[in-house]
Amino acid sequence: TNTYNAALVVNNESGELGVDVTDGTTHLGMWGTGALGTIGTRSNHSLSFKTNDGERMRVDSSGIVYINGTPSNMDSGENNYYSFLRIKGNTYGDTSDGRLTLSTGYKAYQLGTGDGIGSIWFADDTGGDWAAIRCYADGQGGGSVGSPNDADDYPARLSFWTTADGAGSPSERMRIDSSGRIGINRTPALANAKLEVGGA
Repeated sequence: TNTYNAALVVNNESGELGVDVTDGTTHLGMWGTGALGTIGTRSNHSLSFKTNDGERMRVDSSGIVYINGTPSNMDSGENNYYSFLRIKGNTYGDTSDGRLTLSTGYKAYQLGTGDGIGSIWFADDTGGDWAAIRCYADGQGGGSVGSPNDADDYPARLSFWTTADGAGSPSERMRIDSSGRIGINRTPALANAKLEVGGA
């Protein structure tokens, strides 16, 4: 077995192996069995992740993930109360707007019309696609090989997709292009029209 130059190796060839750290109430463990390695709590307690002695992420005992702090006085009457992921603030501070970033691995100058930037997909437990919100490049991105961070030219469009009754994949229903034109059931094409609606 490759131990990767580990200072401590726990080995049990006959079944589950692991390490349990406990104060008698909370149990933090690292264990593995078969092809699965696990780190977490075996007791009814949350799991906290820290850097520089500050908590950065917490997974509570019900599986909810909190990034950059846990909320207080949550109103259970609000829909967002039931989310499995909560992000507080951003790198500017806790009281700034919460942010979630989806990015491509390409630089702006490598992107042209129709290239994907990021997507949010809505699916069922077997992976069926029900709907999506997708971002595409809507023109050639700026910058160059020598100055990839000096782009300041990011033409984009947002498209909204839903799956029809009886269909197996979503179709684009609405698009907002880089000039602010909106097309519903059609691609915006008229230069002076801000809203275009196609047939059913």
